[in-house]
Amino acid sequence: MARKLRIVALFATVAVAALLPAAAHSSHGPSVVKYKMVEWDIIPQNATKSHGPLKGKVTFVVKNAGKLDHEFVVIKTNLAAGQLAKAGAGEAPEKGAVGEIEEIAPGKTKSVALKLTRGHYALICNLKGHWNNGQFVDYYLH
Repeated sequence: MARKLRIVALFATVAVAALLPAAAHSSHGPSVVKYKMVEWDIIPQNATKSHGPLKGKVTFVVKNAGKLDHEFVVIKTNLAAGQLAKAGAGEAPEKGAVGEIEEIAPGKTKSVALKLTRGHYALICNLKGHWNNGQFVDYYLH
């Protein structure tokens, strides 16, 4: 009888695991990361602001839900996204940039696929005045 209960419990565990979405099995984030850009923020749509896949190819899909043009720059850096330049700077230095999406018109969606290594990335809009107004977010690849 105890053996039958163990077998039933094993099948139940396997059935539940099979029904859970793939993301629930994973301790890391998705390899396709979606963001929405507005004046003056970059808002994650399917992941937290600070989690990515363990390593490898990450595709950033970015929708401009604002009223102005924006860009999306991915910078590998040890600095927090809000600390890339001094307050009042019109733009942030792009030292360490690994890729970007240029000029995303209002209402449009664009993407960029990048091969990333573990570490911290600043995701910013670096059009004049945008970064300084807070249009940035930190992203960590563990």
